[in-house]
Amino acid sequence: MTISPKHEEKPVRARRIKGATTVEWVVLAMIIGVAMIAVWQGFKGKISQTLDQGGAKITALGGG
Repeated sequence: MTISPKHEEKPVRARRIKGATTVEWVVLAMIIGVAMIAVWQGFKGKISQTLDQGGAKITALGGG
C-alpha cells in the first residue's frame, strides 16, 4: 500500500522557512521601542547637563 502525495503531511515548521510572522515583527518593534526609551532616559540627564554647561560658557564669553 502506497501513500499518495495528497496525504503527505507538511512539516510543522514549514511556514517558518518563509520568514518572521507579523507577531514576531510587532514583538521586535516593541523591544526596540522599550530599549530606545531606556537609552533616552539614561542620556536625558546627561544631555541636559551638557547643554546647560554649554549655555553657561557661551554666556561667559559674552554671547548671551
